[in-house]
Amino acid sequence: LMLLRDNPMAINETYSNQAYPYHDLSFKDRPAEEFNNTEIRNSCFYQEWVDDGPTMKDIFPDGMVGVTFIRCNLDNVHVPPGNVIGPTCTHKRFRVQNDMATWVVDENDKPVEPKSKHLFEMNGYSTDPKDIPQDFVRREEIPLQAFNRLRDNPEFVQWWDEVPVIVDQKVTSTETAVPKELWDRADTVQWLQDYDVAPAISIERRRVFRGRGHPPEMIDCVVLRGAKTLVTIEGKGKFLVSGKKSRPCLNQCEPIKKLKE
Repeated sequence: LMLLRDNPMAINETYSNQAYPYHDLSFKDRPAEEFNNTEIRNSCFYQEWVDDGPTMKDIFPDGMVGVTFIRCNLDNVHVPPGNVIGPTCTHKRFRVQNDMATWVVDENDKPVEPKSKHLFEMNGYSTDPKDIPQDFVRREEIPLQAFNRLRDNPEFVQWWDEVPVIVDQKVTSTETAVPKELWDRADTVQWLQDYDVAPAISIERRRVFRGRGHPPEMIDCVVLRGAKTLVTIEGKGKFLVSGKKSRPCLNQCEPIKKLKE
């Protein structure tokens, strides 16, 4: 640790000029002395809001005092009293709203304006928080067989505030190749259960990649070919569940779609 403790405003070489992960960042296990009475420059501590917990994440060690942040991104991060956020820092609050877009929120977590306000305005979308949908209508595309299995499963039901209904469906021809060595030792139901009827099965040589740094190789694979019915289900629900990894959904704010395009 490179700190000049005799200089109360020494630049903190350890925590300056860093770009930290946007999720699950915490320095709670670090001694406050690694931070106290130093200047932290040009670091990004930004944390995405990923659950129904507090907007501002408490990531710094207890007892941290005397720190001055210069040109740092402290969005969604709680900076305890006794420390200084310089005017060149950003320290906003962001939360995802029911339109699936990220909005700037006030100290009461009420939406103020979209984070990508220019994109909303450029495409003629409302930037008025009153136009955010009151309910989140969740949409997913999953195999019909999976939907029939999961509709009463608590792990699935917790994402919905009402029983989802099928609003669209399509039949697709699907091919799945599974390394034979894996097929022989695993429960094969996981690959068979989503087909409408039992798929055709053959053994074929396929090129597979074992991972980064490994060249592709030809191995025996079990190849399944058959039809799956995919359904789009819809209903009032949640886009985040506390303590759970995000569940994929089709919802996407129109301005954000355009940004990705």
